[in-house]
Formats: sequence, C-alpha cells, structure tokens
Amino acid sequence: MVTRMDPMGYPPNLEWDDKVFSMPNLPRGDVGFIRVLQQILVMVKDNEPPSSKLYFSGSDSNISLEDACVRLRPMKLVIKTIAGWELPTTSQKWLETGDNLYLAALLCANVRFLAEILFYLDVPRTAAELQEIAVSEYDMSWKTSSALNQRLVWLRQLNLVDFQQFSLEYSLTHLGKEFIKTVKVVNPSEIIRSFDETINEEIIIVSDWAREYYEKSKTVV
Repeated sequence: MVTRMDPMGYPPNLEWDDKVFSMPNLPRGDVGFIRVLQQILVMVKDNEPPSSKLYFSGSDSNISLEDACVRLRPMKLVIKTIAGWELPTTSQKWLETGDNLYLAALLCANVRFLAEILFYLDVPRTAAELQEIAVSEYDMSWKTSSALNQRLVWLRQLNLVDFQQFSLEYSLTHLGKEFIKTVKVVNPSEIIRSFDETINEEIIIVSDWAREYYEKSKTVV
C-alpha cells in the first residue's frame, strides 16, 4: 500500500554545483529501474553481503551489491559508513511509504536537469529540443543524447512523462503537471558560470621581477 508523503517533507534541493550529472546507472531488465532500485535498497537494509550478485529478468548484468551501491552513492541513495553500506533517512522513507513521487523528488533534488525537463515540458517537446535546452541554457556538456534519454526513461517509469510515437514528442502526464508544482526548478540565470578573464588576451603584461628572474635562469647551468 502506498502512503503519499506531504510535499513539504520532500528532500531539500541541493545547489546546482552540488548535484550530480547522471542518473543511477542500473540494469533495467524487464522490471524497470524503480523495481531494480527497490530491490537493491532492500538488500542494503537487510545487510546482505556486498559481494552478493544481482540478477534481473531480461538483463545480462550480474553486478554485485557493492558495485550497485557505488553507483547509487553520488545520488545520496545509499551512504558508506565504517560498518558498510547503509540507507539514509530519505531512502528509508521511500521504502516505507512506496511513494514514487517522493523518490522523484529525491532524484530531482540531487540530479542536474531532471526537474528542469519537467518544467520545459509545459509544452510537448522532442528529445532533440530538450537536449538543445540542456546544452545551450544549462551548459550540460552532452555530446550524445544518452544522458537525456536515461532521464526520460526514469521520468516515464515514474509516470510523470508520456511519449507520443507518431510525433516523437514528450509531454507531462496529469501526475507530472501536479508534481512539478512541488519541486524546485533551477533557472539558468541562477547558475554561476566560471569565466576565464584571460581567454581573450593577446598580450600578457609581465612584471619586472618576473622578467629578471627569467633572464637569470637562462644563465644557470
């Protein structure tokens, strides 16, 4: 039975620079990412040996629980302690409630350009259009569409996004329209971009002491 969490209790949104670039890299198999994630977290909760192999129907992957936890750690879905792998409070809440909207909020809080996809799907868009927004507006250094496609798969499995095969467009489901009201979306203007002030310099002014040091160093054998 699913217990809906109050959105006021959703995980706090990390600063953009503190968020990770990628979604959890997990085997999907026939059951989908969410069921796979659930199984992994239950194994951690039950203190299964890290060397335990994971097998999923429809997947050739046989990664270990340790490998899976290493992949989940950046998204703060698991934590490493002296005693081994453990679940943070947020992951425990998801397992206890079964509320996939809480899981979606947890991922949006920790992963770049996830909630933002939902925001820009206020109108139907193709993957290519979303990719252009990610690269041009958010400086996501994506050379291929794989990172975006992985996000879209997760959002579809969370029932937040729908896909129309005939138009190749993605759009928000009714659930997605309600969910986006509950999470923070980062505006491109909020992102602090580093800028190299010397990038356009054609002449570099060298101090007298630096010039003298250079001349003396040439005479050293």
